[in-house]
Amino acid sequence: MGEPYVETFKVRWAECDPQQVVFNGSYFIYFHTAQSGFWSKVIGSWKERKGEMDSVLVETHIRFVAPARFEDILHVSVGVVKLGTTSFELKLEATRDGQLLAEASSWYVLVDLTTFAKLELPQATREAMAAFLI
Repeated sequence: MGEPYVETFKVRWAECDPQQVVFNGSYFIYFHTAQSGFWSKVIGSWKERKGEMDSVLVETHIRFVAPARFEDILHVSVGVVKLGTTSFELKLEATRDGQLLAEASSWYVLVDLTTFAKLELPQATREAMAAFLI
């Protein structure tokens, strides 16, 4: 099994709600940003790919465990749970000092960006993603 991809975020004031904790919708931004960084590491940056293919989020579930607050440092990890023919499942976790704050399971489909038709995961992509299997 591999290690997850990790990005670090410092909670900004605009990401908090009147309860002075991170607004639940902000976790979608953290998770999407980390997933985008993971995807760039796996298949290259958007410019390198020339916008020919990308992953599309088709389903996600988030469980909130503990609050984060303004100026907390969050580590968001992305690990591969399952590789299908045209799709894959990722597990994402937001932690602070090792404490789980939120976790998500997200399913993506690889598509051709011209037609939005499903694409099979290329072997090179499958191999690169396998390094992050958890």
